[in-house]
Amino acid sequence: MPSMQNTLDVSELYFSELESTASIRSAFHDIVVTNSQVLFTAFSHDKMMLGRLKDSLRLRFVDQNSLYKGLFIQAVSVFESFIRSTVTYVIDNHVTKEPQYSKLELALRNYYISNSGKALSYFGSGSINGVKYDFDKLTESLASCFNDSENYHIESRVFTISMGNCTSSRLESLFSKLLVSDDIFSKISNDVHLRKVLNETRRNNIKALIKDRLDNIIDVRNDIAHGEITRSVSKDEFEDCLQFLRGLIKALASAC
Repeated sequence: MPSMQNTLDVSELYFSELESTASIRSAFHDIVVTNSQVLFTAFSHDKMMLGRLKDSLRLRFVDQNSLYKGLFIQAVSVFESFIRSTVTYVIDNHVTKEPQYSKLELALRNYYISNSGKALSYFGSGSINGVKYDFDKLTESLASCFNDSENYHIESRVFTISMGNCTSSRLESLFSKLLVSDDIFSKISNDVHLRKVLNETRRNNIKALIKDRLDNIIDVRNDIAHGEITRSVSKDEFEDCLQFLRGLIKALASAC
């Protein structure tokens, strides 16, 4: 079973790659564009390098907004991947603690059956809402659960595959039904790093701020993904998004 630390490390690796991609664009401007005259002089006797420099400088007119919109969507994808991995971690913990399916909390069992039923309604299509899915794995899991096998397996993907975007209300419902917390955002509102990111110390305000910030990020992601071409994303907006999602992921990991 993958550890929560491993899940955090994977998320941070992807976040760092996005951050580095943004830094490459900044470095291009700071080094190549700003020092173009110096570089032209340095490459004056090398036609090939001079040509490459001229070609590169044409890119200075490319709108940075296009880059940051793509990076913004990818940052949300990293967060959603973290949620899927966290669900697997939570479910595996439940299974480890209870050697038989029938010993699990009734609410969790009902939630699994309900989500499995929704998934099986797509049986034969090979996918759920356009996402490829292994239905054989689910049917094998259900058989092991209904037989009350000591080696039963819960197919955790069914809890998230039809969930849609990870809005605050959906995450509240998800973590409640997975028996993590009935109020996940209140539970993480004491997180020191999140308080720092949100620049807020009053606990009563933290929960609302976390939810509002997350939902705003999801709204921006949806605007971009669904063709709102006038929606722009600045460097600062991207960096704020990255900082918040990093803090939220760490807080949720601690809560689980």
